[in-house]
Parts: sequence; C-alpha cells; structure tokens
Amino acid sequence: MLPVRLNAICSAAIFGFVLMNVCMADNINTACETALTEDKPPCVQVTWYVLEADGSNVLKATLAYFGKTTTNANNEVVNKIKLPPRIMNGLSAAPFWAPNGEEIILNQKTDIEDLGPAILASLQRSHLPNAIAGVSPARQRPNIYIESPNQSILTQPIIDVKGISDQPLLGVSYDVLNDLQTLTNQHGFVTDDFFDNQQLRFTTNWFSCFDINLAPGTNAVFVRGYYPNGRLTIKKIYVLRLDLKTNAPTFQINWPSLDQQISGEEFTLRGNTDDDNATVTGEITDGNQSKVIKGEVERGGRFWLEHVPLFSKTNHIKISVTDVVGNSSVTNLTIVKSEDIIIINHIPPRQLLQMQVMVTGKISPPNRNVWVNGLKANVQTNGEWMVGGVPLTKGGTAIFDVLAMPLSEPLFEFTTQNATTNSEIKPQESISIKTAYAPTAIILNASQPTYGTFKIHLDGTEGQNFVLQDSTNLADWTPILTNLNSAATFDYYDTNVVLYGCRFFRIAPVP
Repeated sequence: MLPVRLNAICSAAIFGFVLMNVCMADNINTACETALTEDKPPCVQVTWYVLEADGSNVLKATLAYFGKTTTNANNEVVNKIKLPPRIMNGLSAAPFWAPNGEEIILNQKTDIEDLGPAILASLQRSHLPNAIAGVSPARQRPNIYIESPNQSILTQPIIDVKGISDQPLLGVSYDVLNDLQTLTNQHGFVTDDFFDNQQLRFTTNWFSCFDINLAPGTNAVFVRGYYPNGRLTIKKIYVLRLDLKTNAPTFQINWPSLDQQISGEEFTLRGNTDDDNATVTGEITDGNQSKVIKGEVERGGRFWLEHVPLFSKTNHIKISVTDVVGNSSVTNLTIVKSEDIIIINHIPPRQLLQMQVMVTGKISPPNRNVWVNGLKANVQTNGEWMVGGVPLTKGGTAIFDVLAMPLSEPLFEFTTQNATTNSEIKPQESISIKTAYAPTAIILNASQPTYGTFKIHLDGTEGQNFVLQDSTNLADWTPILTNLNSAATFDYYDTNVVLYGCRFFRIAPVP
C-alpha cells in the first residue's frame, strides 16, 4: 500500500493530503529494480523529445509508465515490467541523438509493450534548434568532476555525492571503502542534462549518488561514469569527524502555522532542518493525556510527524530535533482543534504523477471560501468544492493544503507551493489557437496544455481530409472527429473539463 498522510486546519483552516509518488528514480534500470521489490505496480520514467507545431523548439516530456501486476500459482503478487527499447519504432523522422539512447518522438504508433498508458509527469522547453537530426556526440575524451561535498573533512555520517560530466553518461555507479564495510557497484543516477545550442549537442550531465554511509575516519569513494567508448573513475577521500559536531541542528515548522486551527482528529506536522541526518520527535499533550511520535527526515532536510492526535480543543506539542551526537533543539507549538470539517476526496495514485490534478472535497459548514495550494476552489451551496489545475509539489511527495475561511473574512493573496522555472510549462484552464492548416501531423498546443476548454480556428482547410485527435501524454492519441472535404475554415470548441491534468490536440491528414 502507498503511504497516505492526512491533516487539516480550518478557519483559518488547512487540510493537507500527502501521497508519495510511485516512481522516484531517474535511472530506468534502477527504477525497475526498486519497483519489483515493492508491493505495488512497478513503473519507469521515460523522456521524449517532442517538436512544437512550428518546429521552432523541442519540448522535453517526462512520461511515467506502469507495468502489470499478476498473481502466480502460489497466489503471490508478481510485478512484471519490460524495459523500454533503446530505439522506438514508428518514428516519422530519423532518431535524434540524446542521452541514454533517448529519441526525438514525432509520431509513435503504440505504447511500449507491457507498459502504459503513459502519464505525463513534466514538460519543459529545451530551447533546441530544429535542424538537429543526425547530430553525433563529441568524440573528445570526457571529463567527470565531483561538485559536492567539496570538503574532505565532514561531520555528517550520510552524504550525497553530486557531480558533473562534460559529456552525456550512459550510467553511473560507485564504490565505498572504509573500516566498516566495502560496497561495490552501487547505483548512481543521472539527474539532468544540458544541450549546447552552439555545438548542437548535449554537452553536460549532472549525476548524484545518494545516501552514502560513512564510517568514522577515512572513507574512499570511487565514482564511475560510463560512456559509449568506455568509462572513467574518480576517487574522493572523505574523513568523518563526529567530534567536530558541536552545534545543535536548526529547524523551522512549515505546517501548521501560528493562529490556524486544525480540522480533524489527527494531523501531520511538517518542517525543515539543516541536518538531514538528524532525528525528529514530537510529544503532544492536552494536560491529561500525551503521546510521543517519532518523525521521518527526508533527504534535503524536510521532516514529518505523522498521525499526531488532537486530544481536545487546545493541545500543546513539543518538537525536538537531535543530531547523531546528541545535540538537540526544541520548540513548542499550541494546536487548536477546529469545529469545522474539511474533507478531501481520494485522488488516484497514478494521477499524482501528472503535471497537475483536479482536487475535490467538502466543507462543513458550507459558508466558507476554500483554497487548495493557493488556488481558489468553487464551493457549492451544499459544501462540495472543486478546483482544477492544482500543480503537484516538487520532490516526490504530493502535498495539498486546503485552507477554508468564513465568507465574512477578507480575501487575500496566496503563494502556491509549486513555483515553476522559465523552462517549465504550466497547463492553462483555457486555450484558444488560430493557425493555418498544414498537410502534416502537427500538435496544436504542445507547449500550451489545457485542463479545461480548448478552442481552435484553422484556415486553409478547403477540400482537405483530416482527423482531430487528443492526448493526455503526447504519446497516445485518440480520434475525436474526422473531417472529410472540409470547408474553407474549421472551428472546434471543446468544453470538456477533464481529470487528467492536461490535454493536447493534434491535426493529422487522412490519406
């Protein structure tokens, strides 16, 4: 089962719903290996490079594919998955060279065998020129560097080693040698890539080796980068000195905030600490009863205290963050239970791999304004509410904070949790496109996905035969209508508000 975190706060009231994403790894092989050991359908992440309609840019689309779960003769759950082939069939143009054998996909015939349907997890502008098919990688000797940790003496027993390669990598592995253990052939991950517009090729890969355990004293870490023509190894020495760790960790509480009331019988407290090797505990009491909760600290320092009970109207919680040598920081927070009730409806786990989702629920009493991650919801007279286009939080965990306030309270501005960069594409509620018909298959809104309405006006369609298709992932296309011997112009208006997170539309000629 997938872990689910539920918490709520009201009047001002927030309800947070947290569900871990299914597929976390960037490396396909490792993602499969990890998924096969877990009691859930496995998935892999695949990157497509898709041309925009005018050919002026290339979009980098990350798709998540789920495998099949079956039961064998012993009534055991068996997760079955096949790796995507290095070269896809059904391309309308020559493959474009990209890291790890990825392809530029213009048209794809079918899903990958034993995988699908695909879920669009992210879409970014790559800012690539259009005349790049057939460009080969550079042939000079590659170089590999370690960016962090850059110091040799450390006070953290678990580290992430991050580095950079000036040429695309086929894969990364590492070894660790210290007085306690010898680990070999551990998986690293290629985390990002960069395309050089001047050289017309991918020139850089970033990689990470996560959660390396160090022993007190000297630790040797050997990182290997694999390339089409061989491999390179770089050695780093790290000395673990726990005796130098004298300062207590610092932390802050991100949720709940002061002066907010929580809706529900229990909640999840979350925050951040500067020491992701630390442990977090919370003790909540109302004066008559108490409970101690052990928290979880993620890589990067985000922490959670889950299933914290609300004993009565007013509750007091003490949060302690302690490092590996016993230095500790403590803070106290008063939690007030609200009489309002906020419900968020179940969101299918697969939807949590999308770029964004629609969130629905109910508020009681119904005379409330409701926001989800800063987006205002439409609240019905019976208290049911819904909001579309809610972006999913970065970092592998989907977090939905629902805030409810009485209608008498003044409205105020929110900052959404999921800020985007200049290259990230954000689906829109309504898209309108006017363009000329072309006798080739074109995606009309590749860089403008919509989760609501879509309107198109085509000129130059007189006597043409074509089919209008839609897709939720830029890979699988479904016919909407076929137009034979068309008039001089073609207009289409789609008002279907969907739950997929985004939709794309394509015009393809009929032979």
